[in-house]
Formats: sequence, structure tokens, C-alpha cells
Amino acid sequence: MCDGLEKVCEFHWNPHRPWTVISTSIDSGRIGGGTLQVWRMHDYLYLPEDEALKKIEGMLGSTLSK
Repeated sequence: MCDGLEKVCEFHWNPHRPWTVISTSIDSGRIGGGTLQVWRMHDYLYLPEDEALKKIEGMLGSTLSK
């Protein structure tokens, strides 16, 4: 896991928030001193394929009609 700035020094998850992880890095030399990021896997990855495709088609349909 890499957040794009420095190496991750810690990561945590909460059993009450499935598929969500928080990571921190120490970005020396930057104002503020570090980065905190929340990572959440999109539910399309663990839904049954037919449900995921319906959601994607619905999203594309509403986006293309605007």
C-alpha cells in the first residue's frame, strides 16, 4: 500500500465499517508533517456480477443523459 508521498507507517480498520482502511505516512519536510488517507473499496468489487452491472449501467445512463 502506498499513498503516493512516503511509505505508510500505520494503517487501521474498523470492524463496523467494512472495506474501509485508514493509513498514515510521515512526510518529512512538508508543512503539517504527515498524511492521513481513508481508503474504501467500491462495493462493485464484491457485489454479485449482475448487481454490479446494473449499478454501472444505471450510473452510465444518468451520466450520458446529462
